[in-house]
Amino acid sequence: MLQNSKVLIVGSDGLVGASLFSSLVQIGVLVTPTTRRQICTDDIEYFDLLIHEPDSLLKFKPDIVFITAAVTNISFCEQHPDLSSRINVTSTVELAKVMLSYGAFVIFISSNTVFNGCIFNVSEDHPYCPTVRYGYQKAAAEQQLLALPNANTNLTIVRLSKIVTPKAGIAAEFLSLIQDGKYVEPFYDLMFCPASISFVVKGLITIALSRKPGIFHLSGEEEMSYAQFALSLTHAIGADSTLVKPITTTLKGIDVLFRPRHPALGMERTKNIFGIYPESSIQMINELVGSNQLCKSIK
Repeated sequence: MLQNSKVLIVGSDGLVGASLFSSLVQIGVLVTPTTRRQICTDDIEYFDLLIHEPDSLLKFKPDIVFITAAVTNISFCEQHPDLSSRINVTSTVELAKVMLSYGAFVIFISSNTVFNGCIFNVSEDHPYCPTVRYGYQKAAAEQQLLALPNANTNLTIVRLSKIVTPKAGIAAEFLSLIQDGKYVEPFYDLMFCPASISFVVKGLITIALSRKPGIFHLSGEEEMSYAQFALSLTHAIGADSTLVKPITTTLKGIDVLFRPRHPALGMERTKNIFGIYPESSIQMINELVGSNQLCKSIK
């Protein structure tokens, strides 16, 4: 049981890390969260992958370590390859090496950008084929992590498709505008495969409970354009669908570096081992709309 484990989350103020921290605390797990932001509080540990030695975290004697910290902005990685690589590859691998040597079980969060997006439901064991620097960095980190001592027994890599949440990002923006009766201009020439943050966190907790090593995927089931996503949200909340004004990335003047034709991740191995199926679009939309309504009622 996780309640009997000490969990360390490196990067607990990011999207995945923050939600994972809240969920683990709610079920009574002893969690140590870290942040690279210099926040003065006794509740969170200041740890910067570029500054601190990973040995400094051994004082918490973690049984399970989630590495969620990363530079995830694709444009930033292209513009600052050396800096982003130090964080996403060099420092991350060194952290995992220390934790694996200590005996902790390490869960590393990766991305569908390790693939080119040309293969439908790409499998967990498909060869790497990234097209953007962020994807190259994630692939390099995975390869180096898998070569570490104890990785075959104490390391799990979990790749994610696009995460959506009603609290931030594109879903929050669309919901806010549509509920206020304002127009949105989503792209109909850009595909993604959204999965709710609650689905991802539940999946990560299930994987952590099992402590099974290997590479696994957590993904939405349906590939859709951003325009289709926005229309699904309007239908779900009973808003006027004419508020959605689809547009192309070209007309908007947006330079998209990662433009996958098939952004979904296949989950055959993940399904067989953990019984976790890709999240349906209906469930994903319900999670977004239900959580959004709860947030509004609390306010």
